[in-house]
Amino acid sequence: MKINEIFLSIQGEGLQMGLSTISVRSAGCNLSCSWCDFYDGTEMSVEDIKEEIERLGCKRICITGGEPLIQDFLPLG
Repeated sequence: MKINEIFLSIQGEGLQMGLSTISVRSAGCNLSCSWCDFYDGTEMSVEDIKEEIERLGCKRICITGGEPLIQDFLPLG
């Protein structure tokens, strides 16, 4: 999966607003908006992503950024 960044922060919206959350920001999008900051990113394996999440030590995860659903690895089902 192409990743822009993985970081621990405070959720800023939704039902879990105010709670610590790991954001996994994917890279790449099929819309090509002129203001977009979702560059090519760094290719990371699912195992690499999992290790970084475990290192950050939070159970809440938000997959965001770019267009995550165009990534091939996501198990949807």
